[in-house]
Amino acid sequence: MQFVMEIIVSVFLVFGAFFMLVGSIGMVRLPDLFMRLHAPTKSSTLGLGSFLIASMIFFAFQGRFGFVRATDYTFSFYYRTGFSKFNCSSCATFTFALA
Repeated sequence: MQFVMEIIVSVFLVFGAFFMLVGSIGMVRLPDLFMRLHAPTKSSTLGLGSFLIASMIFFAFQGRFGFVRATDYTFSFYYRTGFSKFNCSSCATFTFALA
């Protein structure tokens, strides 16, 4: 059963890493500022969500069903990235409105 859990967690980690990589490539390759904000926002949300699911599965199989303490940092980072990207897009909109 331990081997199955490791495979499931590994799949979620690779899935998340793939989408984080796609988002970073999209941020470099896309031409427009708003497209550059859009690519990492969508993919990093999916990537961090899969990292969160992987950590929840890992700690649940370790017998720690009170895994809120272990995933508290992941939740806070997950929500901070969403809000920070919203703030960056608001700043970009304000900057273009002034120009």
